[in-house]
Amino acid sequence: MSLDMLKDFLNYEFWNNSLDKWLIAVLFFIIFSFVIPFAKKSAVKTIKKISKKTKSTIDDLLVDIVKDINGLFVFAVSLYLSTQFVYLPFTVEHWLKFFVFVVVIFEIVKAVNKIITYGVGQVAEKNQDSASAIDFAGRLLKIVIWVLAGLFLMQNLGVNVSSLIAGLGIGGIAVALALQTVLGDMFSSFSIFLDKPFKAGDYISFDGIKGTVKKIGIKTTRIESLTGEEIIVANQDLTASRIQNYRKMKKRRGDFVIGVEYSTSADKLKKIKALVTNAGKKIENLEIDRVAFKEFGDFSLNFEVVFFVLSKEYKIFCEKREELNFAIHDSFEKEKIIFAFPTQTVFVEKN
Repeated sequence: MSLDMLKDFLNYEFWNNSLDKWLIAVLFFIIFSFVIPFAKKSAVKTIKKISKKTKSTIDDLLVDIVKDINGLFVFAVSLYLSTQFVYLPFTVEHWLKFFVFVVVIFEIVKAVNKIITYGVGQVAEKNQDSASAIDFAGRLLKIVIWVLAGLFLMQNLGVNVSSLIAGLGIGGIAVALALQTVLGDMFSSFSIFLDKPFKAGDYISFDGIKGTVKKIGIKTTRIESLTGEEIIVANQDLTASRIQNYRKMKKRRGDFVIGVEYSTSADKLKKIKALVTNAGKKIENLEIDRVAFKEFGDFSLNFEVVFFVLSKEYKIFCEKREELNFAIHDSFEKEKIIFAFPTQTVFVEKN
């Protein structure tokens, strides 16, 4: 082939571009097709080396994101960059840009979803009692990201997104009204997660129900009562109630009345306060708050005793109360102070 024939061949035009420009575009497409995957592998190796020196798991997330970049992305970017060296008809250029745009948006959404999954996992690990609510929130956020990406792409295609959003808004209102109770429980679940009025393992009381929280779900919370049965309560009912949470309780208060016989002498009555106080001092993690002569009862002289057990556990409270009762009984027995019991004295008048 002569030099003139070669020049004529290279000057042959297609879509207003000479053949030599098309060859340059093809050459750069091949170069980019090799350079981008090479850069991807190099980035993965570099991040892995850095990750070995750190305790953070964020670098592992970056490795996962970079490794997940697929061949379609490489092809689309290489094609777009190589076609910058040639002139393309408006329609071809428009659809090429849209194709590249779709591929890039898809990769960005995938990366964002991986970040959301990572973040949800980290938060759920620290708040295992609300793991189901956190997981649901993560899934909902992913759906929102995909919907936004879809609307963004449709807008670039020339679709009237405003009308579509308005239609979705009306449909959303109808769905919200139909699922009002379910959505109320779901939002209450998020409220419990954010405000943390209680968590799994806490002993709570509300509306006459008492028990230990076992699981906080999206719609309901499961509570194990003292008698062993499982109580399932809607989250909306919980957030609308006054809840007593015993988790932060440092001590439990107890009180009772001791009745002694009316025949007890004044000297012995005055000893009762010291006897009860000393009995409480011998018991570990128990404090006597006060002992006072309360009243003249129907058949006994009554003393009020108030004490605190330095533990939030109800079982320990019962054990300490029992120890105090035994100690008081022993002290009274030594002092020969007799506990009163219901009696009646009948006087018979003889005419």
